[in-house]
Amino acid sequence: RACQRLDEELKHYSEICSDIKGRPNTMNRFGVLLDEVPGDMTSGVSDVMLRDICTPIAAVLFGNDNGGGGVGADNEEKNIIREMCETLDHHHAFTVDYRAEDGYDRDLSLHYDNAEITLNILLTDENEFDGGELSFEGPSHVSPLSHRSKKTLLAGRDVIPYEHKLGWGILHM
Repeated sequence: RACQRLDEELKHYSEICSDIKGRPNTMNRFGVLLDEVPGDMTSGVSDVMLRDICTPIAAVLFGNDNGGGGVGADNEEKNIIREMCETLDHHHAFTVDYRAEDGYDRDLSLHYDNAEITLNILLTDENEFDGGELSFEGPSHVSPLSHRSKKTLLAGRDVIPYEHKLGWGILHM
């Protein structure tokens, strides 16, 4: 229910403020910068997500030997990853609006996120649209960590798709 309420609030904001709101990033034309949205639904949510959710999870997944600490990384690389996870202190929180209609963003090509970590959360019911798959590409020796992933080999690289579910998030580096 919280995702639906937030999605409705963001759509309302987008309609009212379409002329004054900023672009979410350089690759997408439609979406909302969460820090621009007034009101109780978004006030401070990015800070709370970073402090109480992303940082502790990133520290467990990426910052220690039990959770990976950088699969295939040597000790120096693991120390860098560990330090990065302990010092997450800023965010660039935004939504992206994809639509099949002419003039809208329909997809996003392969790219690297310019962030220490990224959290993707689906706010719209996955039954209301087609597509929306998130794919990760990496060297063929890297194994998927999720039982929901299907691994395919493409030119010596693994492509690991992730199928979004309403309210679920995936945290990645």
